[in-house]
Amino acid sequence: MGRSVTVKSQGARRFGLAFVLLALTGCHADITERLDFRTDGGGTISLREAADDQFYQIARSQSADPFGIEQAKKNGWDVDQTLADNGDHVLTLRRPFSSGEANAALHSTVVGQQTALGAVDIQQRGNLFSTTVRLHATIPRLLPVQRSASPWASVGANAIAAIIGIHFVISAPGHIDDTNGERASDGSVHWDVSLTEPTTIAMTVTYADPIKIAAAAALLVVVLAAAVLAYLRMVRVPVREHA
Repeated sequence: MGRSVTVKSQGARRFGLAFVLLALTGCHADITERLDFRTDGGGTISLREAADDQFYQIARSQSADPFGIEQAKKNGWDVDQTLADNGDHVLTLRRPFSSGEANAALHSTVVGQQTALGAVDIQQRGNLFSTTVRLHATIPRLLPVQRSASPWASVGANAIAAIIGIHFVISAPGHIDDTNGERASDGSVHWDVSLTEPTTIAMTVTYADPIKIAAAAALLVVVLAAAVLAYLRMVRVPVREHA
């Protein structure tokens, strides 16, 4: 009797998994996390989620707010919901960050908190005239390693990886010194984050801060002007008084 129940239970699990895979056939969802730096070191972080209608409806059937829209609004994110020309539901969250706060901004997102993207360490180093943004990190596979010997485990992982795409984008003004990502025409760098394999991301970019340069130039002009006036006072011939 016990063996019969076990066999039926295993059969039910396999049937359920097969049903889910069939239900998700043709579904797709893309998640893109993006950091856009300004010349002052601050910038904007955005999270874009695009899902076809089938994926969207399945998610909505599981929760009243499966994409965390209400919580994002409470946390200060600007939320924009649109319907793309191809019928995809597009959700975009944006929030500014100050110079030196890129890591905190990245780690505050749902993707950053629930995946290894939260371990990415972005280093910002600045001097009087320029800022260097550097990162190098290896993101472990996002799907947990299946310890089961059942072939259904690998089938499920591969199916999820085929349905969901996760991308990481950084855009910064200036010269890209080095990167292993894909450079886009707008100057940004893109990485596709694997769900089943580790992903290494690396980038170094240096850019000038025109405000600091202008301030330094203005200060230099003031200093030179003061020096010239001081010199003229020092060499000026005193005027004789008339009798």
